[in-house]
Amino acid sequence: MATFIEIPSFSMLSFSDTDKLKKIKLMFLLISIIFFLCSHCSLCISSEEFKIIVMEKYNITEDQFESARRTFSGGEAQFLLLVNKYKTQFSNITFEQVLLAIKYKFKLEDFSREERENFFNLVKNNPTDAELFLKELNQKKVSAKCFEFDNRAYHPKTREQKGGICWAYTSTDLLKEEICRRDREKCSDINLEPYDLIDPEKETPGADIKHVEKYLNMALQNGVCLEVAKDDLMIENLREKYNWIQKCSRSSSIDNSTVKVNSFIEEIREVLIKYLKKELSKEEIKSAMGEKIFETFYKRIFVDERCKKNRYGKNILAGVFSNVAVKTEKLVSGNSFFYDRLDKLSTLALASDGRSIGINISKPYPHSILIVAMRYNRDSKKCEVFLRNHRANPQDDFQGWHDIADIVENIAGAFTLTRKIVN
Repeated sequence: MATFIEIPSFSMLSFSDTDKLKKIKLMFLLISIIFFLCSHCSLCISSEEFKIIVMEKYNITEDQFESARRTFSGGEAQFLLLVNKYKTQFSNITFEQVLLAIKYKFKLEDFSREERENFFNLVKNNPTDAELFLKELNQKKVSAKCFEFDNRAYHPKTREQKGGICWAYTSTDLLKEEICRRDREKCSDINLEPYDLIDPEKETPGADIKHVEKYLNMALQNGVCLEVAKDDLMIENLREKYNWIQKCSRSSSIDNSTVKVNSFIEEIREVLIKYLKKELSKEEIKSAMGEKIFETFYKRIFVDERCKKNRYGKNILAGVFSNVAVKTEKLVSGNSFFYDRLDKLSTLALASDGRSIGINISKPYPHSILIVAMRYNRDSKKCEVFLRNHRANPQDDFQGWHDIADIVENIAGAFTLTRKIVN
């Protein structure tokens, strides 16, 4: 027979009341150990033993237990954790109500106490009315928090991302939209240079919300230039060669006098002439190859010199960014729930006067993308967002309309431009 591993409650631990941090750390450790054991060995209880223990502990019937358990897709350990979470977080909720919440997928944390009480009363008297009540309650909440705007006209063409700097493409799309709002005629034929936003002192091109805010503020102050026309094959070919040279240089198996490096330098000179009508000496290119990553090398060689002049916000449309500021929201996974997240996005859209919103998502992989429209679909009763992607990978399915419920829990942070408040 399998062995049951009991999770001790805080009252069983011999810590003082002031030692709460240690209690929390110990509980997380215990939970981690149990998940590990359940995944790698035979120390977990069987489903039947689990059911008996829970029924006895909380004094419920087998029908009550099975009714909730059948609707829960996780395993026994996750089920028990969710039960304990609700019992701990909502002291006035009975265990039977916890099971009902799990059965009906009624997230207690998303609703007020009055809404919870109304739901449980309806479940007790008429389950059909309870399901209808829950559906209408969800629709009402979503409708109230779905701030409608549509900026698709400012972003008519899908951009193809070159390099792992998705956040910079999203940021320059926001800046371009601001130009479109000022001068619609210039809107259709411009794309701003994402590599212009890269910090040469940062070793990796990725950026969290805090860094995006920093780079956008720099662009608002210093302006940003037009994007260099790039050939996909060209830039990826250069990236592959540059990364190979850097790897070999670090392992001391190659130096700057080798045939490979000299060949790369000549190729860079040819590309500069072809795309920018610009010549650089071998020494200038060799010096730039001291950059640790390709993105900052590319910025130094292809962008910096060309972008010193003719910058939107400076020489062109001076002051176009002077009346806006950057506003960000960090959405930490696990610390906020669906309606909290939807509320934060809607509040951000409202504060921005309907400007588009950049979002950093964590799944299906880390990526930054732009919400260019939001609407409440009165047929499906759902809040929908239109995502504008900038990745050439045909496997991506981000572009187009999505139910916000499908993506909001994967949003790690959001950023937009808002009207600057003048004191």
